[in-house]
Amino acid sequence: MLPQAKAEWRKLKALAKQPPDIRRLFAQTPDRAKQWALEGGGVFLDSSKSRADDNILAALHSLARAAQVGEKLRAQARGDKVNFTEKRPALHSVLRAQAPPPAVLRELNRAIQFAEDVRAGKISAPNGKPFTRILHIGIGGSHLGPELLRDALAHNCESAPEIHFVANADPAALFGKLHNLNPAETLVVSVSKSFSTGETLENSRAAKSWLENALTPDNAKKHLAAVTANPAAAREFGVPENRVFKMNDWVGGRYSLWSAVSLSAVAAVGEKQFRAFLQGGREMDAHVLEAPDEKNIALRMALLGIWHCNFLGAQTHCVVAYQHRLRGFARYLQQLTMESNGKRICKSGGESKADTGEILWGGEGTNDQHSYFQLLAQGTRMIPADFILAQNPEDENHAEAHRNLLAHALGWSRALMTGRSFESAHAEALARGAGARDAKKLAAHQECPGNRPSNILFIPRLNARALGALTALYEHKTAMQSFIWGVNAFDQWGVESGKKLTREILSAMSGAGGAEQLDPSTRMLLAKIQAD
Repeated sequence: MLPQAKAEWRKLKALAKQPPDIRRLFAQTPDRAKQWALEGGGVFLDSSKSRADDNILAALHSLARAAQVGEKLRAQARGDKVNFTEKRPALHSVLRAQAPPPAVLRELNRAIQFAEDVRAGKISAPNGKPFTRILHIGIGGSHLGPELLRDALAHNCESAPEIHFVANADPAALFGKLHNLNPAETLVVSVSKSFSTGETLENSRAAKSWLENALTPDNAKKHLAAVTANPAAAREFGVPENRVFKMNDWVGGRYSLWSAVSLSAVAAVGEKQFRAFLQGGREMDAHVLEAPDEKNIALRMALLGIWHCNFLGAQTHCVVAYQHRLRGFARYLQQLTMESNGKRICKSGGESKADTGEILWGGEGTNDQHSYFQLLAQGTRMIPADFILAQNPEDENHAEAHRNLLAHALGWSRALMTGRSFESAHAEALARGAGARDAKKLAAHQECPGNRPSNILFIPRLNARALGALTALYEHKTAMQSFIWGVNAFDQWGVESGKKLTREILSAMSGAGGAEQLDPSTRMLLAKIQAD
């Protein structure tokens, strides 16, 4: 049965005909903030500024029970084949378990030890000098997660190699990095689950040639390492066997930062911080699997997201981290959310009649207030937002600046809820001396509708453990929404389709044939490329 055919879905549709006003909810229930606050896995959530009341929340929980969200989450955790199109489990949480399977633990420890030895200079270049730079080549989940870890946690790490990330197939991305690197002191780490991803292979070949041109081919190989689920292909590429680290096929790329995929980041942030990151994820797993539904922070976020998206018509969801070191978090979540749940076909084989997959976007704290917050405040669309804050500063010398940062976030969360009335703007214009006619015109432009929902997520401070908890929280939210929508959060056939068509066009461009099978537009564009 498609989710929108369930009685629980229809009840929510009826409730959405007269959605509550957030301001009125606070007026009716003075302690609403405390009632709608949850804490788990080291994260505090204030969900009180949602356009939902107790009746709506109860109906959402009924929907979750009808969709068997709890049962499916436990099935995922125990290794059932929840990736039903590829007939395999989605066991990324095992990577951060207290006692993972021995083979998994051995490979993770091997990658961590290699990173630590590079970091300490025990593994060095053939000339005996330490690797001072690591060039990490990967794309999608093989890039965004490790880069997030580096940005968030490497700020106070000394004597660590600098990590440079390259993902883009545009040669300017790679050669712009190589221009400033010394090949004799650079380790190239290629990360690709299949070791056939076009962008990663092309960049890896170019980096290998750069090494070979500066060093001997044999020495160039000693500057290579790889992380992949296809070790044979990495060895064939020239990576020494003892520098190939294995991914498991039951870990999707966008869920892989808990694994050897983050080898480069571990070299930057150190084993201690990486293990704390794993611990934070593990603690969130325990909360999500054990907490009652009404106290489950991930389920609350998943249900409110579905309410605002499917029943109140929110087209997008915004995530803003008020921490410079989390500037890449929204971009990481984009892939997690939209690659996971951007699907049309449900497990039943039917096409969903409801929107699936939140369109997620966002960025970095106060920077974004001067970018798109105008649209959040006065635009024609309702855009729910998550504001992510660290309660305590990372440096007490900057305590006052940190308070200002928190004030910005809380001010905007309040502004989106309360808005600004026409009467208030009109009275202020008159008080400034505007004439009656001009005051009315100006007040119309200054009025803000308010009643726009947001969540506040507090972590005690931004450290590895908190980052692990936040990351796992959004993973669980994404999975729970997929269970309700009935889609598979763990495959990516749309991405694979795009890769296949790219290979066909490359074949036609190289003269290997197949151009006649392409559509007229693509044939015209190919002809123009070849003519020029």
